[in-house]
Amino acid sequence: MSLPLILKDAPSHFNWDLESGTSKDFEALNLQITEHIQFNPTETPIQAHLFQSFLHMSGYKHPRPDSNSFKRCLKIAYDKIDALTDKDARIGYKLVAKCNEAIVAGRLKLDNDIEDEIEDLIEEQTNKSKACIDSVRAFALSRLGLPKYSDTEKYYRQAIELYPNNSDWLFGLALVIGRRARSNAPYYAFTEEMKEEEELYNQILELDNNHGLACASLSQCLLQQRG
Repeated sequence: MSLPLILKDAPSHFNWDLESGTSKDFEALNLQITEHIQFNPTETPIQAHLFQSFLHMSGYKHPRPDSNSFKRCLKIAYDKIDALTDKDARIGYKLVAKCNEAIVAGRLKLDNDIEDEIEDLIEEQTNKSKACIDSVRAFALSRLGLPKYSDTEKYYRQAIELYPNNSDWLFGLALVIGRRARSNAPYYAFTEEMKEEEELYNQILELDNNHGLACASLSQCLLQQRG
């Protein structure tokens, strides 16, 4: 199969319709991701670096595509992916990275002989690899505001089915559930969605009692519950 046909439905930020239905611009998104990377020294920065590399070649209201920044961010993502000990995760993340790289190379009319590598990764991917791809998609969607939160929830839930103890993904799911609930509820109301958010924070803290963001977010939930 030719590379264009492989890439047509490949797992890639460029195929996930991330640029429609959001008012976000490049500067705001890029700053948000940069801050996330600085303050989250866990696995999630792989998703962040992949998304940031995409941003530099996207249509999010910035002057022109920046292929050098794309390559720089992608290189950081590759380094973090290669350091993973989980083979399934490594395959999933690398497949997204390679597909992004190939799509950009095609846009820039550059030689990029990675067709065989992409085909190999597609054949090697497992359900766990696909869960990691879902986490990449969920992370990107979560940055794009309320209109994308239903899809964010969908992909985080799919990912968590295969990695039920991934505290980063559980936290991402809890955040979007809570933010959507607060956007629809009266001030200081406590809804069923907020109850699930609280349960997720408790689950995260059982896995990692040093998860500062979950601890702070749980405190906010409890405060709202008291009214």
